[in-house]
Amino acid sequence: MSVSSSIAKPFWQSKSLKIGIIIVSIVLLYFPLFLRLDSRPLREWDEARNAVNAYEMSKSGQFLIKTYEGQPDLWETKPPLLEWFQIIGFKTIGYNELAVRLPSALAAMGMLLLFIYWFYKQGHLAVGILAALIVVCSNGFIHEHGARTGDHDALMITFLMGFLIHVFGFFESKNKQDMWWASLCLSAAVLTKSIAVLMVLPGIFLYLIFNKQLMSTLKSKAFWQAIALFLLIVLSYYISRELLAPGYLQAVYDNEFLPRYLNQSEHYTYTVSAWDFYWNNLREWQFAYWMPLLLPSCLIGLIYYEGVIKRLLLF
Repeated sequence: MSVSSSIAKPFWQSKSLKIGIIIVSIVLLYFPLFLRLDSRPLREWDEARNAVNAYEMSKSGQFLIKTYEGQPDLWETKPPLLEWFQIIGFKTIGYNELAVRLPSALAAMGMLLLFIYWFYKQGHLAVGILAALIVVCSNGFIHEHGARTGDHDALMITFLMGFLIHVFGFFESKNKQDMWWASLCLSAAVLTKSIAVLMVLPGIFLYLIFNKQLMSTLKSKAFWQAIALFLLIVLSYYISRELLAPGYLQAVYDNEFLPRYLNQSEHYTYTVSAWDFYWNNLREWQFAYWMPLLLPSCLIGLIYYEGVIKRLLLF
């Protein structure tokens, strides 16, 4: 006869407490993201333009070509994934501000829940909750062009974070499913806000060199399959869009590539000349409350954590 005994875990380590903390965290995240989301009129910049694009597409039934005043929109050349979600909102809850902004808010909530879930799976629930709360308390995320407006940014950042987490997961385990999910997330990010998301790729390249994983990644069949899937999805859209209304690819080049970078674009003119414009924006407004803690947090994290969390921080 065998007798088995188990030692009960302390209450602060119990699963029920963790679930309760997660529920409270979700409630805390809900209010800054969704409370009175439709109380302000549409903003007279990208948000209003996106709403017009989505409205006209919903009426015309032409879902590949974004139009403005009934003509193909060659000023706003981003792909239409955001507008597709806004059209779903129009068809379900009506033509209103909430339908325009709900995709951004839902995407933002999804990203923050992804943080919590991922860190929970790694055994660091508190880190995931703190990460989510810090992000949702940052002006650059929650304010104009962010999680509470009908812009591309929140949706793109959500897909970007999904891409990064799955890429990191592939580097950790070589699970080919992670690479396929990464490819789908990157494709969705490009179909949301074009090439902006690709700015992270040099950083990933440097991480592979630093972590001595470059050659093993290049030899992986899953890596090349993921690239092929990405190219298939993205090129299918851009080629189809050009065939339906010629001139689109030229407009994309003018508005999003070298002419815009060199401030020679036909549609965009920039007067900002300060080399540290983005840094000052983060320091003074977008991430102002948290910026003083950024460097100490990184240093403490590198010293305190080991294993997957330390590698994630380096990543």
